[in-house]
Amino acid sequence: MKISQLLLICAASASLAFGATIYNVGGTAYWNDDMWTTEAVSTPYPASLSPEVDLRPGAGSDVVFQTFSSPAMVTVSAGTYNINSLTMEQSLPFVDFCLDAGATMNVVGNVTMRQGTSSIDIKGELYMGGTGNFGRNNVTMTVYEGAVLSASGHMNIGNTRTQTTIAGLVGGNNVTLSGTTNNTSNTFTYVAQSGTLSSRGYMAFTAAWSGTATAYHAATTIAGTVTAGTSITFSTNGNVYIEGASASVRAGAQLSVTGATFFVAQHGASLTASNLSFANAGYVLISNSSAYSTNHASTSNAAYISVYNGGTLTVGGNYTIANTGGFLITGKDSYMKSTGSMLVTGPGATITVSDGGTLHAVHSLRLDAHGANISIENGGTVISQLRFYGSRNADQTVISSITLKDGGKFETNGTSWLSGQAEGTSMFIFEQTGGLATFAQKIQLSEENGNALSSAIYKLSGGRLVLNGGVIYGAAGEYRDDASMDRGETAGEYRNAVGGKIEFTGGEIVADGLSINLDNEGGKLVVGLSDSTASVFTASASGITYRQRAAGGLQLDVFSKTSFDKVNYTDSTIIFDDGTKLYIFVDPSSGLITGDELDNIVTAGTITGDGSTFEIYVNGILSDWQAEIAADGKNMKLVVGTIIPEPALSAALLGLLGLAMAGRRRRK
Repeated sequence: MKISQLLLICAASASLAFGATIYNVGGTAYWNDDMWTTEAVSTPYPASLSPEVDLRPGAGSDVVFQTFSSPAMVTVSAGTYNINSLTMEQSLPFVDFCLDAGATMNVVGNVTMRQGTSSIDIKGELYMGGTGNFGRNNVTMTVYEGAVLSASGHMNIGNTRTQTTIAGLVGGNNVTLSGTTNNTSNTFTYVAQSGTLSSRGYMAFTAAWSGTATAYHAATTIAGTVTAGTSITFSTNGNVYIEGASASVRAGAQLSVTGATFFVAQHGASLTASNLSFANAGYVLISNSSAYSTNHASTSNAAYISVYNGGTLTVGGNYTIANTGGFLITGKDSYMKSTGSMLVTGPGATITVSDGGTLHAVHSLRLDAHGANISIENGGTVISQLRFYGSRNADQTVISSITLKDGGKFETNGTSWLSGQAEGTSMFIFEQTGGLATFAQKIQLSEENGNALSSAIYKLSGGRLVLNGGVIYGAAGEYRDDASMDRGETAGEYRNAVGGKIEFTGGEIVADGLSINLDNEGGKLVVGLSDSTASVFTASASGITYRQRAAGGLQLDVFSKTSFDKVNYTDSTIIFDDGTKLYIFVDPSSGLITGDELDNIVTAGTITGDGSTFEIYVNGILSDWQAEIAADGKNMKLVVGTIIPEPALSAALLGLLGLAMAGRRRRK
């Protein structure tokens, strides 16, 4: 049997006076129910002591472990131990500490593992009435499943080149997990699926890398539970992974991701806080996981956010996007939702919504920064539920925009103001090249009580624009150049832009009427919001002009000789250029015969044009119908020619079905 030796090196009087017990360990040391034993390496075993003597520290002892010139290990075996404080003293070479399974240590004060501690294994339960400092250089720390590490005060874990694994329960009043990587060394923190890291106050993760190291050398992975009574901060330039259905990060106040953090929540993880903050050049990726703020959220300073693959970012209050970086929402069931207002204030900020992703602002959506843009692409949807503001910024050099492309959808259920309010003088451009835009209520190109120097342009070149409530100019009036406005040299053609307009070069406008001038350069004006009953398209204001150029078209439904869509521009003007187009859809039960006349299908204060030059398509096929404008220029009628059945009713026209259906009447 090996003879165990105990080395008790201290000034006896000083140790007794302060209740200190200093153990100089030269090899291995065991603290069990019976005694302390050590394997000596350089100092003889004191003759006055024997292994049978109970040398365990008492409840008032301040225990300090030191080592000699060789590595050492200290193991606390099963049992319950009550001491005042515990310190692993700074010394070289390194010493390992293990609190074994079944062992419980109750420390009245602080526990400190100073530099020189190479490994810390917590398999039992360690409770501290004070603080816990377990973060030393080059330390490997493991809190095993079922183990407990708890401090009433601050808990600090990690330092330079540390590796920490938490599979049990770790808690403190406030908790800091720090770690710095130099050159090619590593710093890792891992909260296992079975682990829980908890703080009654704040919690901070500060892993970082420098020198020739990369972000992969400073990583935090959370697969278990992390909670904090107040805030959780990830302020690191390393990588953070929150992953798995068992991964949960919850902050009672703010959850903040800052620094150059590469932050990923994936595979069913969840983030919850009163406020969410993503800032300072970080990357935040939320994939098939959820992030929820019960109050407000913000993104700032070039942070890049990606919500994809079924990920969700939900904000109970307002969401301010002050970053100049990108924002991507993509993939089926991926969405970002703000119950309050969604405000984009970051110059150059871009938000892309695509491939089944949804951006939903319940109260309002607003872009108030120069170059800020929302791009709605194939399969993407943007909903501004209660109201929509293009821009209300008072800085006249601010020009923001929304781009709607093929397959995208934009909808708002409330009143929409594209620019201006109070002192707002900025400019907003809604550019639609495809997709579907639906405005449930009136569009105001500028706010009615706003500043008369704001500007808004709706540029429609493709897709469908449904105006359920029509459109008005607003306070700024019709689009014009105003020398008093200077939007800056970079504004180009918009430098002196004031007022609003719709540029209609393609696509379709569906409406019951307009109260602004409209120049149809190549699109299709679809009369009426219903395709089942006859509608009258009206000029909602007097003195306005609708011009339809050769590439433009007007679409009307005909249900019978006396029931059909009409255009009524009383006290206003309609101009038809030579060669312009009419698209007529005839109901199969209309009873029309060749020679019937559809009187007053268009009326106006003045109608200008030559009906004999019109191209008239009936149910998608170029026909022999005729348009006749009265000599007094007050009305226009159609003379029915060959009755062309709808494509679905004629097998002979199956070859043209695709072309005809492309022009089929649709309202929504």
